[in-house]
Amino acid sequence: MIKFIRENSGIIVKFMLTHLVMSLLGLMVGLAVLTLESETVGISSIALIASAFTIGLMCFMHYDDSFFCAVKEGIQLRGEGKRPDTFKGLKIALIGYSPVILIGLVAVGVVIFTPEGHDATPIPLLLFYFCQGSFLCLYKLIDYIGIIGYILVTLLPAIISSTLGYAIGSKDKTLRGMLGMNVKPPFDGPLERKPKNRDKDE
Repeated sequence: MIKFIRENSGIIVKFMLTHLVMSLLGLMVGLAVLTLESETVGISSIALIASAFTIGLMCFMHYDDSFFCAVKEGIQLRGEGKRPDTFKGLKIALIGYSPVILIGLVAVGVVIFTPEGHDATPIPLLLFYFCQGSFLCLYKLIDYIGIIGYILVTLLPAIISSTLGYAIGSKDKTLRGMLGMNVKPPFDGPLERKPKNRDKDE
């Protein structure tokens, strides 16, 4: 594990910084939205639109970072006759995301193991929102699926997008290409350029 972290420290730190920046953006958008829907019952349409923007942008950034990392590493590994690890993106996401996961587990533990339950979670939830600001507009989702369900659901998008980005990039493919869309090179493999046969040229 330590060796893996050391060898992939760059992309792990990039994951953490990207998520922090996206969280701060989500907080700014979310706080603005909350002032507009303070009296609204349920999740308003403006909250749904804002959350689609903040969550979608966060997922895109994680996917993009993982995809291009996988493309670069895939070219190098295949050139050495090795196969890229398809699940490396999942490992990177879990390590880079571990502080957020830990805070989420603390909040879940407070709900389950303390007599006050939901009433004792404001501080853990505030810390969780600092790391998961992209989901602030969907805070009323807690009323429907509870704090535990809310935390578990909000942890999934970053992990899935990072895992998917690396898995697709490591196979020298693109998501658009796999969906049948016409994607021009160099983003629809193979990306490696085969050496020219000089004998034929001569």
